[in-house]
Amino acid sequence: MSHLLARRTFITLLVFIILLSGVPLSMDVSAAGDIDAVAPVALDRYRSVSYQDLGSMMSAIGVRDPLANYNVLVDGMGTGLAPPTADEWDLFLSTAMLDGGAQEYQVPTASSLDLSAEVYFPQVRSQGSEGSCAAFALTYYNYGYVEARDQGWMQAKSGNNTQLLSPSWTYNKINGATHEGSGYSENARMIQQLGVATWDTYPYVAADDEGFGGETAWRSAPSHRISS
Repeated sequence: MSHLLARRTFITLLVFIILLSGVPLSMDVSAAGDIDAVAPVALDRYRSVSYQDLGSMMSAIGVRDPLANYNVLVDGMGTGLAPPTADEWDLFLSTAMLDGGAQEYQVPTASSLDLSAEVYFPQVRSQGSEGSCAAFALTYYNYGYVEARDQGWMQAKSGNNTQLLSPSWTYNKINGATHEGSGYSENARMIQQLGVATWDTYPYVAADDEGFGGETAWRSAPSHRISS
């Protein structure tokens, strides 16, 4: 695996585990409040997830009901965050790592931190009424920001569709029998397995939650994978 791909893998999976655990992320922050890099951490501070850990997380977050509608509309706008399935929770036992050194994290000294001010931050866009909030959060914003920094995309914030990732690419492949929601881990796994198509090759359409994308999108996606 190249250094660039290894960095993408570490950052994206670390952020995902933090999303589940609620642990704050340590970052180097410039005087202007911009993130320069994730602070180096000792690898021995991490440990595998235990059955006790798994039980605690499942109790706090829940288990996905395949027939439930997680897309609760708020003023006509979609939501859609679904907890992991039972199979996904089982998978965490062999793949997920927990951080045992959270007390070492430092709060940035800057009075504020606004990633959206950076040129790499994807343009703010609407999910409409579709239950694709997890895909927007992880695929479009989270990984889209990491990918933009790695690729040197300077027009993500201004909305250049060739420098934005499509939330539909992951959401449409994992939204379940009712097409009403997805979880962070599902979206991350799609990015790891298939990559992500750019917005220009597979535009987001709130009325379409089943399309899988055409040839151009499938050719675009492997260039934007979490890992090789």
